[in-house]
Amino acid sequence: MAGKKDFNPFLVLKVEGVHNDCWTTKIDFPTQIIHYRDMGPYVKMSVIVPKKDLKKFVSALREYYRLFSIQTVQEYSRDRVLLSVIKNYRQSSLFKAIDGVGGIFFSSKSEGGVENWEFAVPTNRKEDVLEVMGETLDIRNVRERNFVVPNMLELSRNEMRVLKAAMELGYFDFPRRTNSSELSKFLGIDRTTLIYHLRSIQKKLGMYILNAMGEE
Repeated sequence: MAGKKDFNPFLVLKVEGVHNDCWTTKIDFPTQIIHYRDMGPYVKMSVIVPKKDLKKFVSALREYYRLFSIQTVQEYSRDRVLLSVIKNYRQSSLFKAIDGVGGIFFSSKSEGGVENWEFAVPTNRKEDVLEVMGETLDIRNVRERNFVVPNMLELSRNEMRVLKAAMELGYFDFPRRTNSSELSKFLGIDRTTLIYHLRSIQKKLGMYILNAMGEE
């Protein structure tokens, strides 16, 4: 909840719709824009794309933008890649709509022609940004929640030591490459103490994620 002293706090909006005359209506695979940077007449985007659909994605963007270039391509996960691309800005850009009200962009996901935008705007600019977005986006659904600034994830020195060893030795892998008995022996601590630290880490991480998502 917003504090009593808050003035015009940020509100997180999740907007779903179909972007008229956009490359997202021409692809049938999922993509996600996780970052962008305004470069005057151009915009630089970081986009996650399925590896098997990379060529289709590039073709779709080349069809829609006068200027388009790929800056970097790197592996993001086993079946996805992260691209850094530069393209010309369109006057109807939804990035501009968010920037225009002093908003904070989080992500934009698209699949099957449907886009899902998540961003935060000052409470008193909610209707303004939706009006501008509605000029190019056929809005189907809007959800909102309070914007909560996440607390720092603070782990003790012992918890960090346990977490580092657990990650390096494959305790969290599936299937596990080590078990709790082997891990506790490696760390030189009692198995009960190890389990205590692991549960503390999991609880702190869970609370951090829920807080970051604005869940009560």
